[in-house]
Amino acid sequence: YSGLRIRDAVLLTDDKLVGNKLMLYSAKTGVPVYVPLPEEVVKQLAWAFELSPQKYFFWSGAGEVKSCVNDWQRTLSRLSKLSGVKFHAHMLRDTFAVELLQKGVSLENVATLLGNSMRIAEKHYSPWVKSRQDSLTAEIEKAWRLS
Repeated sequence: YSGLRIRDAVLLTDDKLVGNKLMLYSAKTGVPVYVPLPEEVVKQLAWAFELSPQKYFFWSGAGEVKSCVNDWQRTLSRLSKLSGVKFHAHMLRDTFAVELLQKGVSLENVATLLGNSMRIAEKHYSPWVKSRQDSLTAEIEKAWRLS
């Protein structure tokens, strides 16, 4: 629901959650943005924090960040195998972006949410820009009627 990179999720602190909004900041773009989260996600985060209050939601703070990221990647890999659904951590981020684009969110806004430049967002996600696809479909259907 946020498009976070797995490393950013590992480093997610409770102060980044303000009400039902998650504050994202990417050093790449230098743009802070707030992403609204579904109420159920906020409740689960609050519940997890109540069970084990600490600085981070998904990391104890002990050890190296890289080790924790690797642990989460292995956990997601096991979940993928157990569920029979092939995916890896970055696919969750891609799904976030593609679903927004297919619902008409601009590529510029998706790039901002992901902390990417427009160039990177266009390179990876331009096929899913709804307005572009709608325009192409209309143009082709118009051309068919004229022939």
